[in-house]
Amino acid sequence: MNPKMFDKVKEQSVRLIEQFGEFYPIAFGFSSNSEIIPVVTFFEEFPQIDKYYSDLVSALNQSNNHHSFSEVIICSNVSVGQTENEDAINALEFKFDSLTEERKNLYMPYIIVNGKMQFQEGYYTEGTLEFFN
Repeated sequence: MNPKMFDKVKEQSVRLIEQFGEFYPIAFGFSSNSEIIPVVTFFEEFPQIDKYYSDLVSALNQSNNHHSFSEVIICSNVSVGQTENEDAINALEFKFDSLTEERKNLYMPYIIVNGKMQFQEGYYTEGTLEFFN
């Protein structure tokens, strides 16, 4: 995962959580010119998350046609870890796919203390974003 792109996505996600408490998924691509390209989709107020996500992936594909991405990442604010004995906790979910690296997801659980995010230990899982097929 390109560290500059990851840092950019994480920075933007933290800003959105700290300022608004939530956000719709955001996407970035790493271009063949080594540029970090933000990708957006237009949506009506309060869209269904599944439709929004699908539209975001479509926008990522359209942007890829122009920028020839070698890596892409989509970040969402999710809840993880709910079990019978534990409540779910908030986490940033980074779905990553690349032409040259293994597809993976990174989860970074967090808590909010005095309006600031504090991260707990993150973990990787098998990737679910199948962008480069």
